[in-house]
Amino acid sequence: MASRLICALLFGVVAFGATHRAKADSIVLLSAEHNGSFVPPTATFPRPETTIWTYNYTVPAGQVVTGATVQGFFGNSTSNTTAPVDLYLDGVRIAQCVAGAPCTGAGGATGPVPFSYSFSTFAVFTDGRAVLSIVQTGPGAVRLGQTSLTLQTSPIPEPATMLLLGTGLASAAAIMRRRRSRRRAS
Repeated sequence: MASRLICALLFGVVAFGATHRAKADSIVLLSAEHNGSFVPPTATFPRPETTIWTYNYTVPAGQVVTGATVQGFFGNSTSNTTAPVDLYLDGVRIAQCVAGAPCTGAGGATGPVPFSYSFSTFAVFTDGRAVLSIVQTGPGAVRLGQTSLTLQTSPIPEPATMLLLGTGLASAAAIMRRRRSRRRAS
């Protein structure tokens, strides 16, 4: 009897998880290419932070961001390479091209050179906008290809559903304890 109860509970938990995972969504946002102005070697580096794109989005009602990835290229359709640069999304450094690296064309490398960053926390995605900015760290012109921001969202568990699931688990535990007590008594 206890094994049937446990199987029923496990089936309920799996079914609950499957129905909520099925409602997850993805939001894909794209920026335009960036072609910065040429900055000569005589300039002071690093240059001030510059906003190059703002992603605006709406997370579906009843959902939260549970995953975020930024992907793009150093170099674009104008030039396969870029000046040395640090790339930020809402203050988090997501990519870096340093002097002498393949993304700058060093060593005869040809680009564009891809970059990717996956966030591990998602607090920066609660306001419906994400700012892409650069800090140029060396001479030349910053060239970036189209950059994508992909947000994965999942439903916020409803309090009533979680309460029902918790009550069911507590009841099952109580029934199992009672049965164990009866077996020990006999």
